[in-house]
Amino acid sequence: MEKISIQFNSDISKDSTETRIAFYANIGFFIEVAQMLEFNLRKLLCYESSVKEIEKDGLSKESVTKICGEKDEEYVKTYTDKLTLGQLIGKLEENASLSSEVIKLIKKINIYRSFIVHKIFQNNIISGNLSKSETVHHYIETKLIPMTTNAIETNKMLIRIIELYRDDLRKYKAQVGLIDSK
Repeated sequence: MEKISIQFNSDISKDSTETRIAFYANIGFFIEVAQMLEFNLRKLLCYESSVKEIEKDGLSKESVTKICGEKDEEYVKTYTDKLTLGQLIGKLEENASLSSEVIKLIKKINIYRSFIVHKIFQNNIISGNLSKSETVHHYIETKLIPMTTNAIETNKMLIRIIELYRDDLRKYKAQVGLIDSK
């Protein structure tokens, strides 16, 4: 068996290495899911705005080609401009047709992501609250896992919405002869 090295702060959950590792693993998984949320928001913004613009401007090969090119450039620009999850949420509020409840949930996930990335360990330096495994385990069960579950479910919902817009976009492209309609 290959030996694996894991680095972590041994002041976290001092009395249980297993709880400490679970804490770091769950934080890592939450960050992964939050990154996927960011990725999916980029895609949603691109697909939804493409479809809405095509429906507004009308269906011609030139119009669809132009709109798709512009929206593809906007998508790439979200990366080159290094838009954060918070900035993408702002664009979502301006341009997307998600309900206010969904946007509030996405904001809540982003606030929690910022807390995990920027504050949780700083707060622990001051308070020392995470030194006991009981406290860490409670935090994992009552905060970290539920928020990760919310982020997973939100991602699933966004993917379903993205797929609907993607299907509409493909249908429009096929109608003007830009892709094979098979």
